[in-house]
Amino acid sequence: MSNGSGTGPDPDQTTQEAMAWAQLGLQLAQQLGLPGSDAVAHAMGISLNHVKIPASAAKFIGAIISALAEIVAGCLDGLEAAKENSGDGINRLIAAVIQDLMNVNVAPQLSGSGGGSGNATVDPTATGNALFGVLTDLFGGLQPITPDQGQQNAKALLGFGVNFAIVTGFLGLIGGFVPFAHVDELKGFGEDLAHVLGLGRLTHTAVTPLIRNMISQPLDLWLRDILRPDRLSEAQLVRALHAGQLDQDTFNQAMAEKGYRDQDIALLIQDLAAKVQGSELETLVRYGVITTDQAVSQLQNQGMPQASAQQEMQALDEAKGDSQVGAFLSDLENARVAGFMSQVEFSANVDDLPLSDEEDRLYRKRVAAKVERTRKTLSEGQVMKCVVDGILDFNYFDTWLTNEGYSSDDQTALYFLLAEQMKAAADKEKAKQWRAQQLRLKGKPVPPWLQG
Repeated sequence: MSNGSGTGPDPDQTTQEAMAWAQLGLQLAQQLGLPGSDAVAHAMGISLNHVKIPASAAKFIGAIISALAEIVAGCLDGLEAAKENSGDGINRLIAAVIQDLMNVNVAPQLSGSGGGSGNATVDPTATGNALFGVLTDLFGGLQPITPDQGQQNAKALLGFGVNFAIVTGFLGLIGGFVPFAHVDELKGFGEDLAHVLGLGRLTHTAVTPLIRNMISQPLDLWLRDILRPDRLSEAQLVRALHAGQLDQDTFNQAMAEKGYRDQDIALLIQDLAAKVQGSELETLVRYGVITTDQAVSQLQNQGMPQASAQQEMQALDEAKGDSQVGAFLSDLENARVAGFMSQVEFSANVDDLPLSDEEDRLYRKRVAAKVERTRKTLSEGQVMKCVVDGILDFNYFDTWLTNEGYSSDDQTALYFLLAEQMKAAADKEKAKQWRAQQLRLKGKPVPPWLQG
């Protein structure tokens, strides 16, 4: 294994030696009955274990793979010949395995372009349709599912999975009878098919509710009924203590069972006790029940820093005044819009209120817009009387109806009502003229309301 120069093994000589070892390994693998791909892997492993790899490792490995390619091709050609020479045997075997595993009747076929080069297989579309139909029928068909049907379908799925596993085991058992052909590897086919279908995950999904509702939860309830492990929360215990429903020793024991140290129990009682809110303290201050300092002290006892407690009380006090500011602004707006207050008087009052610059600007703008725009219109009776008396015309009446939002049917009804009022007014005018004429005929004076 030397090239004569002492610089390392000769690659060509090493390749020949490696091929010799590979040929020997392949013969041993075939005698052991290993499949083609396993035999090639076994041969390459023996070759690499017995030959020293030269410096040009890539060239060496490439040479071995290139040389072994013919061996692999020969194995594959042999497998293809086995498929072709077996007639429909392999086709029938595949169909029978699928039928036993999935309870699906699939007709075997030889797919390919002809010429004896086809691959033994089954029609994938037919297989999928058949399996879909079997599972649909297994679960009661395509129809609404009730809770009762759900438990029946779970049973059916579990049975399907168990049958699948049993058939897979039988395939391995049957394959063991013909070891030289390695038919026992059909069991691996069944396991791979189960993995593709996700049967393990699906059966787990079906069993989980059963275990949870029939074992886990009932057992948990049974143990809780016997052992009574649950305890009141800390807040519930503190409320019971202050309500006199628990004595101090019982309370301390309950806290000890929860793991609290003795020196922490007093702090916990203070922290969880019901507290008077800041707004309530502010009300007590306003009515003189307590002082501001006392309110601040109570907030401090509740865990608020002194500065924050003082700001809290000040903010609550200012909030009471803020509600009055809002009411005063509303009064000013109403007075200005109604014309009872001049702009100068309005501005002077607004200037005295504690408003931010943006709030002041927007408030004045809103009131000014409200003053400038039209805010009222005539009532229905006023408009109709004006039309009857000739003060307004029908164009105004049409516009007024549209602006008020009357529908077309409502507008028609109001037009009929207006016509009735106009007729009544005309009749009244005729009656007035007749009375004035009668008085003149009798030589009596005519009152002003009958004249004109």
